[in-house]
Amino acid sequence: MILFFRNNAKSIILFLLITLGLWYLFAPSQLAGTVSYVIVNGNSMEPEHRVGDLVLTREKPHYDLQQKVVYQHPVVGFVFHRIVDQEKGEFILKGDNNDWLDSYRPTESEILGKYWFMIPGAGDLIRKLREPAFFTGFTIIIILILGSLFLVGRQEYFKKRKERVIMKNQPTISRGEIRQDLLLFLGIIAIVSLILGIFAFTKPVTRIVTDTMFYTHEGDFSYTSRNKDAIYDTATVRTGDPIYFLITCDVLMDFNYSFSARYLSPVERQSLTGKYKISAQLSDVDGWTRSFELHPVTDFSGDSFESKISLDVCSIHDLILEKEEKTGAESRIYDFKVLPLVTISGEMKNVALRDTYQPVITFQFNPTLMRMPEKEETLLLDVEGILTDDYVDLNTINIFGGTVEVLRARQITLFVFIISLLAAAYPAWTLIRDIRISDISRIQVQYHPLLVDVLDPGNI
Repeated sequence: MILFFRNNAKSIILFLLITLGLWYLFAPSQLAGTVSYVIVNGNSMEPEHRVGDLVLTREKPHYDLQQKVVYQHPVVGFVFHRIVDQEKGEFILKGDNNDWLDSYRPTESEILGKYWFMIPGAGDLIRKLREPAFFTGFTIIIILILGSLFLVGRQEYFKKRKERVIMKNQPTISRGEIRQDLLLFLGIIAIVSLILGIFAFTKPVTRIVTDTMFYTHEGDFSYTSRNKDAIYDTATVRTGDPIYFLITCDVLMDFNYSFSARYLSPVERQSLTGKYKISAQLSDVDGWTRSFELHPVTDFSGDSFESKISLDVCSIHDLILEKEEKTGAESRIYDFKVLPLVTISGEMKNVALRDTYQPVITFQFNPTLMRMPEKEETLLLDVEGILTDDYVDLNTINIFGGTVEVLRARQITLFVFIISLLAAAYPAWTLIRDIRISDISRIQVQYHPLLVDVLDPGNI
């Protein structure tokens, strides 16, 4: 075995290096690798990717917008689409040939990899090989090829065995052969560590990471009024009910605001500060507008405040009648908008935060009443925001399916390379020394596996 290994050392080393490289490049994720193999089954990514193509993706530490990725859908299975947005730690994806967004939003842990390259039509070939008839035929061909190689090798083995002279006393393995095997082993380790080290030194030690933090402005608006003539079901007029000018004029409006964020610490929450004011705007379809101040500019601290406003709707109705009388322009419906304006500032995860929140609450005035439009979105006042922070983090690489920091990978590969060279120094020096002693010593070191002891014919 050692003789075979030595005689074919170069081929074995080359085979190991090629195998190692191919494993690093193409090892599937199911076997601790970083590559996923997906067969395109639909037309959602046409025209670039068609049904039957084989798509290869590689696992990445993070994923960005507009990247084509494969993710694991809990029902459908593998899905190959493009990232178009990100929201609350979830990715929003869409097929290039689709007009709609994916209903399922995977997290980063559910994404298997970023698009690497594809092999057109290879998926159809794999499907064919999975069919019983094609798989049986392919298996028979492989068995015939391996069987023929085995028979040829067996005949060659018996031929060489007949030609060989078998001696009674077989030589034992010399120290020279052991040293050469040790050098070969250390050389393989040095070459592998050198290749991995070169790869590690080509990667930057650090990378820019964007930390995305989501927050929400939450607004809650309501109004009440007295039910003087008991024409409503309840004792008071509530949000959504019309306000009739002949019955009541006084409306109490309540606006509550709060700022929420998952990353906000209690100290940062208490240190938030801001200002707010509430104004209103009356407008006609002809372009006429009139603005009002409902609540002056007011400071607040913390993440919430509550504001109460008393509004005389009859005075606004009188203003409309005055405008129509003086201008002669009459309109059946006027828009009345309540406009809170909130400015908030502070810090979130030590990142400066400053944002403005300005929802719109719409009412409609006609000659007899004030009411809210018949739309479900009228009081959907929550608005989401994003705060980003770019920071420098240690870069990582994938080695044999594991994630290692680039700096640590450099240190490990350099250490292994130096240790393997130092460990090889002594056996290499002793081999060189024995080769230089004499021609007999050199022949014994270099050709020991090929030498056999020959008995003196006179002693037979």
